[in-house]
Parts: sequence; C-alpha cells; structure tokens
Amino acid sequence: MPWSADQVIPAIKNKSLELRQLFAKVANAALAKGQSEEEAVFAGLSAVKLAEKKKTEKAVVEKPKLPSHVQAILDLKKQAPIQQVNTDSGKISQAFLGKNALESDSDRSLVSAVWDKNGRLILTFDDGKQIITDPVPVSEHIEQFVTVSSETANELPESYDHVQFNLLSESLGAVGRLVWNEVDGTLDLGLAGGNVTLQVGQEQVVHIYNNTANAFTDLQVVRVTGSQGQRLTASLAQANSELTSSATFAVVTEPIAKNQEGFATTSGMVRNVNTIAFPEGAALYLSPSTPGGLTHIKPQAPNHMVLVGWCVRSHHINGSVYVHVQNGYELEELHNVSINSPQHGQVLKYDSTAGIWRNQEDQSSADAPETNAVFTYNSQDEITRIDYSSGNYKLFVYNTDGDLSQLDYVKGSLIYRKVFNYTSGVLTNIVDSVLSN
Repeated sequence: MPWSADQVIPAIKNKSLELRQLFAKVANAALAKGQSEEEAVFAGLSAVKLAEKKKTEKAVVEKPKLPSHVQAILDLKKQAPIQQVNTDSGKISQAFLGKNALESDSDRSLVSAVWDKNGRLILTFDDGKQIITDPVPVSEHIEQFVTVSSETANELPESYDHVQFNLLSESLGAVGRLVWNEVDGTLDLGLAGGNVTLQVGQEQVVHIYNNTANAFTDLQVVRVTGSQGQRLTASLAQANSELTSSATFAVVTEPIAKNQEGFATTSGMVRNVNTIAFPEGAALYLSPSTPGGLTHIKPQAPNHMVLVGWCVRSHHINGSVYVHVQNGYELEELHNVSINSPQHGQVLKYDSTAGIWRNQEDQSSADAPETNAVFTYNSQDEITRIDYSSGNYKLFVYNTDGDLSQLDYVKGSLIYRKVFNYTSGVLTNIVDSVLSN
C-alpha cells in the first residue's frame, strides 16, 4: 500500500509529522524498488529509529555551541567584518560564518578564510595574525551566507570544482528542491505543482496543455495535436487509426484537468500507478480499443502497433512503467518503398535501377495453368476464345494484318490484358494491365 504522513503503521502514528513523513518516504521508495510491503515497513522503521537516535545524541549536549571558528573570533573581542574571502576558485563576499556572527570594527579586517586538507578553517587578518580552528567533523553542517548584488556579483567565483550532496540526506522532496535519491542513485528534483519528481539523468518529461473536453489521468498515453501558449497540446492516443496513433509521444504522469497544464513522461519511469493487469517485464502497446489505454497484447493489422514501454512492477497501486515510445510504420513510410495509388490485388516489385520497391499489378495469376480447354475459331481459323473448366476464359483480338493485337485473360472479376504493338509489321512492345471485369 502507499504510505503517507497520515497513513502509517500504528507503531509511529503518534510520532512527529517529520518522522511520519520520513517513514512514508523510505517505505514508498522501497516499494518502488520492488521490495515487499514487509520489507518496506522494516526500512521505514529503521529510518525513523536512526533519526530518533541522531536527535537523542544531539539532545545530550548540555549547551549548544557556536562553530569553533566563530567562537574563537568572539573570544578575541576583535570582531571585524569580512572584507574578502580568498579561495582557490575565486572570491566571495562572506566567509563560512553564521549570519551576523561578526560585527563591524575598524581595528582589524579579515582578509582570507580557507580550509586546509585536515578540515581546519584558517582565518587570516590584515595584521598578519591567524586563527586556526579545530577540524570540523564531516557530519557537521556549516551555514554559508552569500549575498549577491549588482555591486558584489563580480566578486563571486567564475566556477566551482564540484557540488557535493549529502548521500545520507533525510530531507523530503519539495518544489524546486534537489535531494539525493539513494534508491535510484541520482538526484530528485521537485517540479512545479508538487506532483512530479524528476530523477535527474534517468527520465525526461514535457509540459503539455490539455485542450480536450476531459481530464487526463496517470498512465494515459497522449499524442501531439498542436501547440498553445508555448506548450504542446495533447489528446488521448489510440491505435485504431493513423490519425490517432502516429503522433504518440508521452505518458501522463500527473492528473491534468481540461484546459490546464501538466507533466507527461517521454522517457523514463512512471511510478505509483495501477499496473496489476500487466505481467512484469511485458512490453506495453497503445490500445486500439481504449483511448489513452495500454495493452500487453500486440495489436494486429489493420490496427497500428505503437510500443509505449515495459511494465517494471505489476501492482494495483505502486506499479511502475518504463516509457520509451516507438511508433510503428506504414509500408509507404519505409525509405526504400515507393507506393503510388495502391489498388486491390497489387504486389511489390523491386526496381533494381532505382533501388526501391514499387507497387504494380500481379501478373502471376495470368500465367497460372488451366485445364480442359475448349477452343473457338474465326473464319480464318484463328483462335478467338478459349474456355476453361474453371469458368475462366481468354479472348484473342487480331489486327487487319492478322497479327494478334490483344489478349484478354478473364479470371473471376479481373481481366489480365496484354496489348501487342507493331511497327511495319514488327512487334515492338507488349503492354500489360489489369482491369475489372
């Protein structure tokens, strides 16, 4: 089941909102990873106990202490504003000190503040004296305030070596917040609206506008219909026609009311959806019968085959789907096929000169052997008709010179015709065609 701060196990329902939120976050992450509900509960409880232990360890401290480097400056009774902080990468206008930790004083100015390789902060003043703090444990967080204005912007470093996120962070996601995601091994970025969390580098989403008459729901498949207000407009896709399937491009990843914007996933995971109807690992296709729907049964022609992705976890609430839309092709969309006004009964024939396949009439039926032929002749003893036991027949037409000028093979509803052209009594070419009887 999905957990929330208001829906937790009895053991922690009376704990603080922060701890209940932590339990829900860790338990749901375990479910998304494919663990059982029992394993998810255990993971959530472990996270809560660890958080409580950390709080208890902090509580035994008799009196909160200022960071050692701030306390050292205050003890000297020579508080001075930070005029400049030198680092390997540039200059900033504040040091790694608490806000308002130092007050103005004209006797002394801090000219540099740097960390050494042992984790000690070295403060150097304009009189040449230094203050060297004790090493700061990795687990401690030192507050940094950087004020940027038009006057100080030029003092900021042009580049930084790196930004290191806390891999054991217990912070909850929020709009505009980057948090390390231990389960997926990447950063989570909370997107606008608070419903969608982007796993950086592992998925892509697009902001779409629903200009249809109905709301979109999670896991519905959509196609591009145009644009409005700098957003692509979308409608539910369906695999029953070229029009409703050819522009399929994304899966809805949050509810989107009509005439509203929302996010859809073009590549990556869609989580916490009902996938109980699909086997895990199964390929998922655009449904030909349900607008916006999915099916694990491959559609057959004349329906269109659009691969939408794969079922990662089959679950009625915490299911997940990996999206990777691959639209099928019409025959005439292939780069080495040229279809011109297709007709019933035509076949493809390879044109070696052009290097492409072309559609043309099927001549093979005209050459099929027949039996029990009955011949009819004219007064010049020329064959004018041949009737076969199958009901098919051939008609012979001659020109004034007595040469065969046309041969019609009538077979069912089709006439396979050969026209013989002569120049000065010499056969120059034969033209084949297929007509309706």
